[in-house]
Amino acid sequence: MNNQVESSAATTAQSESTGYSNAEQKLQEQTDNAKNKLLEEIKQFQVEDPYNGEEEEEQEDPRVKMFAVFNPMKVGGHIKYTVSGVDETGEFQEIRRYREFHALSTVLRTRWPGCYVPSLPEKKMINQKDA
Repeated sequence: MNNQVESSAATTAQSESTGYSNAEQKLQEQTDNAKNKLLEEIKQFQVEDPYNGEEEEEQEDPRVKMFAVFNPMKVGGHIKYTVSGVDETGEFQEIRRYREFHALSTVLRTRWPGCYVPSLPEKKMINQKDA
């Protein structure tokens, strides 16, 4: 309460020197009171730590380790790779072109700059001159 009296007196002295009207003075006082009340409530606010200082390690999805890209082969002038893995629906095996990996890499680097994205292998297969 003492802070409100001091704030009111300071606001009155300030208004006399700046030429505020009574309505402006009253509005300024209400604003100051609301600000002080909010600051007091913030000081009393305590955040509860759900881990009580102990951080829980995030478990890696075991399906991540069941993903592989292998068997590059030239088919009709294009390099294709066999992709196999496990997702929510079960195991899969697909054939994908190099350009699909390149497009995915470009999107990942654009969407999440600064995040690590593994580099792509060379487009040309080893011992191939015209790939």
